[in-house]
Amino acid sequence: DVMVSQFFQWKHRMSQRKIELNHLPDRAEELSIFEFVVALLPKTIEFMNTWAKEIPRMKNILVVRYEDMRLHAEQALTRSLEFMGTPGSDEQIKEAVAFASYDNMRKLEETGVFGNKKLTPSDKGNPDSYKVRRAKVGGYRDYFNDHELAVLDEVMRSGLSPHYREMEERAQLLLKGPG
Repeated sequence: DVMVSQFFQWKHRMSQRKIELNHLPDRAEELSIFEFVVALLPKTIEFMNTWAKEIPRMKNILVVRYEDMRLHAEQALTRSLEFMGTPGSDEQIKEAVAFASYDNMRKLEETGVFGNKKLTPSDKGNPDSYKVRRAKVGGYRDYFNDHELAVLDEVMRSGLSPHYREMEERAQLLLKGPG
C-alpha cells in the first residue's frame, strides 16, 4: 500500500526537486506502477527492517498499524494519545476522528480549504492525483495482476523481517479477542 501511494505521489504530485532528493526515477521514464514498485520495494523493505532491528532496544514504543487506525480509529487514537501522555476526552477523540475521516479529508482537499498547493489535487478529474486517494487497507492488490502480486508477495515475504509477520499475527489475535 505504501509503495502504491508513493507511485501516485511521484506520478502526479511530487516536485522534480523532491524526486531528485529522494533518488526516485525521472518521470520521463514513464514507469508502470509494477515497474516502479519492483524497483523501489527493496529500499522500503530495508528501511522497515532497520526499524525492526531497533524496536527491541527501545524502552517505550507504541506501534500503531494503519489497519488498526482504519478499523478502530477512536481506539488507536486513544492509545496513541495516552502513550504520549496527552489523553483526550471521548468527545475530543470522536471529533478528531470525524475531522480526519477519509470522507472529510477528501472533501476538504476538493474544496481547497487548506489553501496549500501540496494539499490540493493536481487534477480534480483524476482521483489518483489526490493526496487523499482511497484509504483502503490492502488496496494495492487492485493495481496488479495475479503474477505481479505473486512477485511482490515473494519479495516482501523473503525480504521483510519476520518481526512484522509476528506483529501481524499478534494483532490478529487481539482482534479476535478471548476465546
